Amino acid sequence: MPPKLLEPGAVVGGEYRVVALIATGGMGAVYEVEDPGGARYALKALLPEVAGDALAHKRFRREVNAVKLLRHPNLVRAVDDLIDDGVLYLVLELALGPTMWDELERGPIPPRRTLDIARQVLDALGHAHEQGIVHRDLKPDNVILTRGPDGPHVKLIDFGAAKLMETAAMALGDVRLTRRGTTFGTPRYIAPEQARGAQVDGRADLYSLGVIVFEALTGQPPFLGDDDRELMRAHVKDPPPTLSDRVPDARWLTPELEALLAVALVKAPDDRFPDAGAMRDAVEVALASIAHHP
Repeated sequence: MPPKLLEPGAVVGGEYRVVALIATGGMGAVYEVEDPGGARYALKALLPEVAGDALAHKRFRREVNAVKLLRHPNLVRAVDDLIDDGVLYLVLELALGPTMWDELERGPIPPRRTLDIARQVLDALGHAHEQGIVHRDLKPDNVILTRGPDGPHVKLIDFGAAKLMETAAMALGDVRLTRRGTTFGTPRYIAPEQARGAQVDGRADLYSLGVIVFEALTGQPPFLGDDDRELMRAHVKDPPPTLSDRVPDARWLTPELEALLAVALVKAPDDRFPDAGAMRDAVEVALASIAHHP
């Protein structure tokens, strides 16, 4: 019999009852679960077909350990980790709401909303980078928009492709799992240095966020291609378009907004924003420049 996903009603670790499958993707499956007191969480595990793969298990263990280092309002919180019948599970805060991709499928996102989301993502990235963790797969699917009192409250998810910088690796006793030349990330949003298989740091995440913001404002990412290879080549070689190239008549288009993306989408990491805090400052300036637009 082939391995199966968990069914509703299954109990993990003698404590967490599966309510429903939320999503599958990459190598993992995420379930909504309930504890004996009625509290609900997200439960993540490797997909059954890769659960026995030693490297996949090591990568998932890295994700579990990395997420446990993170404590920020814009990041899902690790609640527990356990092994049941030889399977590793990660229990997380349950973040309910549409993703940024769900909104993008309906068309461009209003500029103030886009920049407010970007500001919160940068707060989350700033915390992760301070802990020595690079997300490495930032994309709209991984930005959940929960409801907050003043608008959307961002929860950044999925550190399955995370890179641990030296500080985090030392803290976790981590061993290197990625060989130089290995490419991680989603081609539509990948930073040039990732596409080349070069070493990355937090500035790769800032590039990916720049791609997301560009797509949210214009309805299309800066680079398009017929396949993943062509997309990655474009990120490495092609000059990025400006907002005025794509939406020349937009009333909200300001020099400050153009400047934000011009720096975020630079090919060389040394010429981008040096860190999430610097990019957040530029987002605030851009927000002020479009104060009279939705």
